[in-house]
Amino acid sequence: MIENADVPNIQLSFDLGDLDPLLERIAGGESLLRVCRDCRMSFKGFLRLADQDPAFAARLERARERGMDILRERREQIDGDALKALSWIVRRRLGASAG
Repeated sequence: MIENADVPNIQLSFDLGDLDPLLERIAGGESLLRVCRDCRMSFKGFLRLADQDPAFAARLERARERGMDILRERREQIDGDALKALSWIVRRRLGASAG
């Protein structure tokens, strides 16, 4: 259990397992900032949780690494699609100028 230090004079406790859906979104390629904003959670508070709990910090790091892998794959796919489109344009223009 972690105490919420974001709100002065109010102590809220929760299980870090409750953050699994957030970690899943991060592992899916969403940014930590966007996930925190959507859940109305303080970005700094989220990082503070990781500072306070090494096991949670490790889970967050794994989620971020998986998310970056997904983003790299998406970028490679987009780059490949753009290259195909550019090649098609070039071939079409070269074919039009040859005729």
